Amino acid sequence: MNWPASYTLKAPQPRTPVTWLLGTLCLLAALVQILATWTHSSPGLLPALPALPAPPAVAWLDAPWEGVCILSRQKLLEGQWWRLLSFSLAHAGFWHCASAFLGFCVVSRSVEPIIGGWHLLLVAGLGSLFGGTVHCLASHWGALPPNQPLLGMLPALFTLIGVYGTVLPGWRLGAASRWRGARWCASRPWAPRAKHAAWTAVAFAALWWATGWHPEAGSAALLPALCTGWVYTRMLGFGDHFFFQRMTGEGDPLEQRMEQMNWEEFLNAELNPVLEKIARHGLRSLNAAERRILRHSRRKLEGW
Repeated sequence: MNWPASYTLKAPQPRTPVTWLLGTLCLLAALVQILATWTHSSPGLLPALPALPAPPAVAWLDAPWEGVCILSRQKLLEGQWWRLLSFSLAHAGFWHCASAFLGFCVVSRSVEPIIGGWHLLLVAGLGSLFGGTVHCLASHWGALPPNQPLLGMLPALFTLIGVYGTVLPGWRLGAASRWRGARWCASRPWAPRAKHAAWTAVAFAALWWATGWHPEAGSAALLPALCTGWVYTRMLGFGDHFFFQRMTGEGDPLEQRMEQMNWEEFLNAELNPVLEKIARHGLRSLNAAERRILRHSRRKLEGW
């Protein structure tokens, strides 16, 4: 078939409905926070909302939305367990919200087609839950000020960075970007890979924890959240076995996961990312796990 000269064959973009859902929820939460802060500080413009008590150490947390969502050890002892997840919906300001939101969406769009939407929701929730728990324990043991508040979605972002560095360790950053400059940088030999981004995040989180700078943004929660993403992804079958999996003689988790998938799930979650990588960088760019996925696709086709 003779295609028109102006025709360009484009690979279909992976669908990421959970990323869009979480992004929309975060944007709506930011708008509610702005509205609540505005009405609380300017009662003459709109009916004022009732003020809620806030930790005295942080004066700007007296707006109603922050008072409902932020996490602290005192609130947890009062039985308000929902704050272990709701603290991600409150932010300290525009730059705190914008940087965390953009980073979360970029990493989530790369991760969701591989692990699936339900796993994305679960691992992000577990990362926030574990990070918030460690934050409250650090406040209880004196590593942080008493009743130190926690807010923002940085723990959820670092959880997904842990996932990203585990599922695509050799992937060059920016290789799938729509920006030509990012793709050019990804084609260079010195281009950083996903595993480098994960180790940089580990170093950044450890340095932040050591300096104690702005603990309300999650200095004590980032490392636990990142480790949660790494452990969860390893349990899904990405990377090597854990020692207890080797001791119990469990089978290869990657093979088990691929065997349980039907053809459509296998195509969307496993094979399409490998084919896209081949189209961009050639067959030699594949690592051992990606070559196993190609071999398994033949068995899937024969048994389909």
